[in-house]
Amino acid sequence: LRVHLSVDSPLQYHALLFVPTERPYDLFHPESARGPRLYAKRILIEEHAKELLPDWLRFVRGVVDSEDIQLNVSREMVQKTPIVRKIREGLVKRILKELTKEATAFAGEDGEDSSWADIWRAFGVCLKEGYYHESFAWGDKLRPLLHFNALSHDDADGLISLSQYKEAMPEGQDTIWFLTAESREAALASPHLEAVRAKGWDVLLLTDTVDEWLVQALNEFDGTAVKSISRGDLAIDEKEDADEGASLLGLGP
Repeated sequence: LRVHLSVDSPLQYHALLFVPTERPYDLFHPESARGPRLYAKRILIEEHAKELLPDWLRFVRGVVDSEDIQLNVSREMVQKTPIVRKIREGLVKRILKELTKEATAFAGEDGEDSSWADIWRAFGVCLKEGYYHESFAWGDKLRPLLHFNALSHDDADGLISLSQYKEAMPEGQDTIWFLTAESREAALASPHLEAVRAKGWDVLLLTDTVDEWLVQALNEFDGTAVKSISRGDLAIDEKEDADEGASLLGLGP
């Protein structure tokens, strides 16, 4: 995936960015160099300008050239300038826009032509980090990008978006259910799945370490609650159903 951006007003800058085809070995190393090259009037200012992109987009590579950055200021001052903050906002918007195009194509009839599955498997963890840390600022842009493996899939390679999950919800289901586990195999062995299997509901299987943090910020999607099947909510529903059935049979209080 390549992103070409050319802006003339109110700032003048050009960017050529790309998403690698494979996950870099140092993606999760805190001390690794990250950020695109920063040029001012085609003169290299910084080899890795990490201020140009948030840490959760650290997998994006490329170059940025601006006519508005002065050459006679220190690197530290360049990092703090409002110009860099505005360029950063513009870059994030454009990157998320292009990622959304890939995710939308993946969900369509020509999904096989989309690179989204590979992008998500390599860098979805980073996008989840972004949602947890900046859901207030970028949540609306990031939610359509979130994809998960689910109980309905045949193996761990399957992916479904929150929108697709909601569209497939049968009548009577009013919650998006998920289960966190160390692996798909561990999730499938959970006794919590029996209740939803009986109801014919699907469950998102969240197996990344960051998912425990993600669900703290992801409480609802498009007006539908997002809940864990292992935290008592489903058990309450089952008890209510049982009490109602007992009452109908004349066995209740």
